[in-house]
Amino acid sequence: MIQRPLLILLILIAFFASCSNLPRDPKKTLQHVLESKRLRVGLVEHPPWVVKINGEPAGVEVELVKRFAADLGATPDWSWGGEQEQMEALEHYKLDLLIGGFTSETAWSTYVGLTSPYTDQKQVMASPPGENGFIKRLDDFLYQHRAEVKSLLQQEESSR
Repeated sequence: MIQRPLLILLILIAFFASCSNLPRDPKKTLQHVLESKRLRVGLVEHPPWVVKINGEPAGVEVELVKRFAADLGATPDWSWGGEQEQMEALEHYKLDLLIGGFTSETAWSTYVGLTSPYTDQKQVMASPPGENGFIKRLDDFLYQHRAEVKSLLQQEESSR
């Protein structure tokens, strides 16, 4: 018969071993981006966060995503569209990330994943649902670059 302290120790070891790869990405978004070196990014125009200039994406969130993609060793694949179309694509894992000046109050929060708010205005970026490893990596990036967010926002506002 196993003694009680040993049994408790075995249960704790099993529990912590099962938590070793948290947070998880059930659809492996982060792994896919790292391996393919491509970040599929949906864009919804919403100045100053996402704007189209001569057909090319620009704006505060576009610059942040370019830097995040570079941090992952990836290149963004941009895809323009309307909010509903893009959110549905994200919900069905056809995009890795969606930007467009969304806030934490978005009605889509029950259908997709959201970063933590990274500005005083509660701006967030959206990811496929349940991809918590990817969101954690993006949250960490946004937190580390929060001073740049303010600078980019000031640049965008002064260029208008």
